[in-house]
This record gives sequence, structure tokens and C-alpha cells, in this order.
Amino acid sequence: MRDIDTAWFKDQATRAFGSIRKMAPRIIGRNGCPLDPATLVRAFNGQREFTLAEIEQIARLLDVPVLEVIRRAGVEVDKVKKGKQPRR
Repeated sequence: MRDIDTAWFKDQATRAFGSIRKMAPRIIGRNGCPLDPATLVRAFNGQREFTLAEIEQIARLLDVPVLEVIRRAGVEVDKVKKGKQPRR
């Protein structure tokens, strides 16, 4: 499991939307449907990987840079910037 900053994600979702439950339907998931709140909680807890599209949507919804969301999701940003594969 990656080192995800769960508290940051939960705090940001609560700050922006009042709860994860209210944020989740605003994110379109892998299947083209809005995310279920339980799915978003699993991602924030590191039990499900984010897609790049989900990361981009989360960044837009939280009004933070994409690299911040990537870093908080536990991906080594230095390796992403250098074009290397992130460690899983």
C-alpha cells in the first residue's frame, strides 16, 4: 500500500464540499459513471488506485495543483517530473 495522505484528502473534501459523500458524485470514474462515496473513501485510504483522470478532476474540484494531488496520493513526484516510472 502506498503512503497516501488520507487526512489531507478528507480535510480537503470536507473543506470544499462538506463531506466526501458530497464530493464523490462530482468525479467521473473509470466506468464513465460518477464515483460512489465508498469508492472515493477506498481511494483516499489507499485501498484503490486513482486514475490520472480522477486525479485531474480532484485537483480541479479542490482547486489545488495536479502535482499536489499526485504527491498526496503517495506517488514520488520527483520521479514523475524526470519521466521515470513511479514506484508502486
